[in-house]
Amino acid sequence: MKYTFFILRKAIAENPVEFIFAAVVFILAAAARIWYPLHIKTEQLYDFATYHKLAQNIYDGLGHSLNGASNAWTGPGYPYALAFFFKLCGNTTVASAKLFNILLSSAVLILSYLIVAKTVVSKRLRFVSYLLLSFMPVFISYVNVVGTETFFVFLLTFLLFVRVYFKQGYAVSAIIGVLTGALALTKPFMLVYPVICGCMLWTETKDIKKTLVQTAVVALCAIALISPWTLRNYRAFGRFIPISYNMGYNMYVNNNSSNTNGAWMDIARIEKSAEAEETINRYLKNGERSIKEAYDIEPFLKSEAVKWIKAHPVQYAKLGLLRVRQTYFCGANDVEQWARNAMTYENAGNGLTRAQFQQNQNLIRLVYDLTFTLFNCFGILFLFATFWSYAKTFFTKANMITQLTGTVFINIAFFTVIFFAFEGQARYAFPVMFFMIMSAISFCDSRGRKSIRVALKP
Repeated sequence: MKYTFFILRKAIAENPVEFIFAAVVFILAAAARIWYPLHIKTEQLYDFATYHKLAQNIYDGLGHSLNGASNAWTGPGYPYALAFFFKLCGNTTVASAKLFNILLSSAVLILSYLIVAKTVVSKRLRFVSYLLLSFMPVFISYVNVVGTETFFVFLLTFLLFVRVYFKQGYAVSAIIGVLTGALALTKPFMLVYPVICGCMLWTETKDIKKTLVQTAVVALCAIALISPWTLRNYRAFGRFIPISYNMGYNMYVNNNSSNTNGAWMDIARIEKSAEAEETINRYLKNGERSIKEAYDIEPFLKSEAVKWIKAHPVQYAKLGLLRVRQTYFCGANDVEQWARNAMTYENAGNGLTRAQFQQNQNLIRLVYDLTFTLFNCFGILFLFATFWSYAKTFFTKANMITQLTGTVFINIAFFTVIFFAFEGQARYAFPVMFFMIMSAISFCDSRGRKSIRVALKP
């Protein structure tokens, strides 16, 4: 924190006009994040209600549990962080959870400013970057949701900040490892992120020994942070569960012959054999047991999913492409579903006619869809445009890309592969939006202005 204040002080001294601009943007963007939950009504449903309940139980001394039993349906990162904030607030209200999001999102504004100030030399492009990262509609809207999204982006942005401002030695690699472990405890697919950290370091340094050693440090520190939770799961459930036991379920409901769009579907609607139906009913006790409580069903569902994927590789590939489409190119429907789902004419009409109210809602949806889809298009075009340059840089000693381009490319590629392989929906694109926006900036550099310079320190 002291070092961050030093960086801010240096930025003020070197670029006072730009800092004043960034400060004004920060104040307005933070105000928007405060205004939104005060005026936009929402209800916490499904997984979001589960996160809230888990945090309440932790706050009450019941541990990471649901309905009186230990639970590991989700990773513990966000519920424990939220429970800690509840302790500071002295209550477990949804309003306190939203306040937590506001503070985290505001911290992301500062971290984003510092990252952009360090990596983008063109003043005009820096201004554009600040504005886009500060006022992207989905970034503002998700402060209204009791979910992992804002917390996850805070951790990821903090990790990028550390990479940008500190020379990566053992201590910095250890910090990155701890942050990676925290990210994995929030979203378990981040267990493989040390590999991505290694890819970024390799393209920046071309030092194979340093890359292997520092990547090992990142991985070991991440494992050290995760291992107490893994041990807790073994004691609670009697088998090896690194973080959560929902992977088998997610693989099964997203990969089957009944699925038409690659997205989540109700397990009851999946066409299955009589034997599989009987087995699932036995684990769920004919509906008396929630899938979130059925820790022992995962091996069966995972084996069924793997069996189906092996037997239907072409169909699996089709579903994977549909998952990517569902995530990036079907608009920001998640905002209506989760961040403003209680905005009805009856409680938010404000004197308008029903038709006028619906017109306004449709226009708001248009803004979300346009901004969301536009930058996702930039990101995917950037992915294809940069692929060969990145591949040549990665597999040779040549350095054909900037460090910023390499960081943006590998992260977009990583998240896209995750969506392709497992599950896709619009809200999963939320943590990728930072990279999508920066891909537009990097794209301007590689295809137009050639004005971005990078000062990432390996």
